[in-house]
Amino acid sequence: MYLINKIKKTEKWILGTVVGAILLSIVSSYLYDTIFSNSEKEIKIKQDSIIKKISDNVLELETSNNLSKEILKRINQIAKDKNRKIQDLIRENIELRNKIKKLSFANIFPILQNKIIKLISEYKYSDARNIIIDFIKKNKKLNNEVLSKLYYQLSITYFAERKIYDAKKNIELSIKYDNTNPEILSQYNQILKYIIDQKMGTKQKKDIVKQDMILDIFPDKMNILYKGIENPVTLVVGPRVNKVKISADCKITKKKQNKYIISLTKFNKNQLDLVIEATLNNGENYTKHKIFRVLSIPKPVSSIDGEIAYVRIPKKSLLNKQIEVILPGFIYNLPLEISSFKIMFKRDSMIKIKGNKFIGKQFNKLLKKINKGDFLYIIDIKAYLKNSNYQITKVSNLVIEII
Repeated sequence: MYLINKIKKTEKWILGTVVGAILLSIVSSYLYDTIFSNSEKEIKIKQDSIIKKISDNVLELETSNNLSKEILKRINQIAKDKNRKIQDLIRENIELRNKIKKLSFANIFPILQNKIIKLISEYKYSDARNIIIDFIKKNKKLNNEVLSKLYYQLSITYFAERKIYDAKKNIELSIKYDNTNPEILSQYNQILKYIIDQKMGTKQKKDIVKQDMILDIFPDKMNILYKGIENPVTLVVGPRVNKVKISADCKITKKKQNKYIISLTKFNKNQLDLVIEATLNNGENYTKHKIFRVLSIPKPVSSIDGEIAYVRIPKKSLLNKQIEVILPGFIYNLPLEISSFKIMFKRDSMIKIKGNKFIGKQFNKLLKKINKGDFLYIIDIKAYLKNSNYQITKVSNLVIEII
């Protein structure tokens, strides 16, 4: 009880001091402008500006006066454990909640998001963390955007308790699912700055700089590269990195700041060793290797009007149809084209057609033989990837029933 009263008295004293400072600033500003300016409008603008600058801090301190005894005890315990000031913990808690609201998933999971924010406002960081971890485990089909936000908020709960390396690990997972969001990258930099600026020996500090200066590169879609295509990647660098160069056994093109294209159109290996060379602000050089798995493009599937394997088409509609090649579930929309295909009819008639449409003299002759209930077998479909030497694997066959 003594500690709670002490905290409240301290916060009331701070609040009174700040309010007094506001009044003194307004009076001083008024007198100054009365003497040195003839514009009443300018006086009013300056007064409003002063009030606006300080109002946020007053609101924070007022909020602290409304905290429950349980929360005040919790804050006091955190302050003791982490050797931090109570008012700093209160301000940081508000900042962290605002960060979460900026990257909220309340539009998809409102109950979960509100529960997390409530627990954080009560300084129950570990409880908020457990809810997030449990939710991720139970939901295996979350999209990248939601996963990125979940790991971001998870990182914030660790950061609030100054479990810095856990915070760093989870913010890196957040970046894995979304490496372009400025809020996430900003939080990553803040974590690294904290690591580096801690009071530690020169050698320790030097090692930390080498390990944690955010020198990393992430594919824009998944943590995998694909043969035969241009893979967009994002290079993430920390505030103490001056110059960066990346290289590998393939063509790498810089598109804009921190955005690169890794071209694997002529690459046949199953992994790529990417070398990141950096010069830090202190002049020290640092090299990092990152190994990526390199996979082949998935087996393409033939389709007509989006239907695969088996299609039912009226005889008259055949001339208006065309065969397409798709990659179901693939993360990239690739420019795949068909150079030719074969049609087998009743096992004794087979014709080859160039392109992907049902056209040509041979097909017109075949069309006269086709009747309702017959089947056409589309086989030996030859496809290629535009602007690439990559050899597309065998395309799946297609059966057409004439109706």
